[in-house]
Amino acid sequence: MRILLFGDGAWAARSLLRLASDGHELLGAVVRVRPSDETLGDAAASAGVPVLQPRQSNGDAFRRIVEELSPDLAVSISYDRILRRSLLDLPRLGCMNIHAGRLPQYRGRNVINWAILNGETEIGVTAHMMDEG
Repeated sequence: MRILLFGDGAWAARSLLRLASDGHELLGAVVRVRPSDETLGDAAASAGVPVLQPRQSNGDAFRRIVEELSPDLAVSISYDRILRRSLLDLPRLGCMNIHAGRLPQYRGRNVINWAILNGETEIGVTAHMMDEG
């Protein structure tokens, strides 16, 4: 499967490497304008995956790049931008977001920390197909 991965940090880096080792074609690693660290970029470089760092992830210039890449699926893991319809419609199978908490109870950032502070005995991870909502 042809995958474009949007993300940041170690979780996205490990996911990229796993997808590559499972035989998927990684078209690019889209990193944040201000990444939290270099782990995703380093993982992409080690796997021979191009690193993309658009200033405007919903802008026309980046949309054209994604259109040319023709991904089957886009996957977002800790990416900090909301993708708009013009980008969401490009991958043949859509765009999937992986969130480090149970939705809708734990939206936003630092959700594992909040679950611990709230005394949760279990935490969750949510995978969902993205839309404009």
